[in-house]
Amino acid sequence: FPGGLYGASVFSITSAKNATTSTRVVTRLAPLIFLRVRGETTEAGSLLDFGLLGRHWRFSSAPPTFYLTYQNTGNIYLNTYGAIELKNKISGVKTNISIDPWFVLPGTTRIREVTAKTSEENLSSGWYQARLALNRGYGDQVDTRIINFAVVSPLIFWLVILILVILLVIIIKHFWKFVL
Repeated sequence: FPGGLYGASVFSITSAKNATTSTRVVTRLAPLIFLRVRGETTEAGSLLDFGLLGRHWRFSSAPPTFYLTYQNTGNIYLNTYGAIELKNKISGVKTNISIDPWFVLPGTTRIREVTAKTSEENLSSGWYQARLALNRGYGDQVDTRIINFAVVSPLIFWLVILILVILLVIIIKHFWKFVL
């Protein structure tokens, strides 16, 4: 039967019974096992979706969390990996977010969340473009998707509101001079 066989080997350790509470602690370790059986296999899969958790207009400078949805339509597991290039379109500052290899079993769809970790821990205000380059895990084929989003830090937001209120007050004062 060509393709893959999958399983887990479960190791379990049970503690002695506690005399006062009559409880036991059970610790389990289950490493995954992936076996590839020789023969003709079908390696096929594709990126279904790439997006941003939450709104595309953010009032927070916290690093965004992206999600990817990948579907494996073959008969062997795939190890997908890639990177997200995060670019501030105003300042031109770029950050690369690595996507470590993750497996997708045959005939399944898997969703993965990736949080941007920047060197400053927070994103500055601006218009951002996130460009995903995801290697399918076979044949060196790469799926690419692009999304855009805006970040407005709370400090900048309140400064803009304050400036607008001051301008409104100045305009109203000038308007009342002409009316009276």
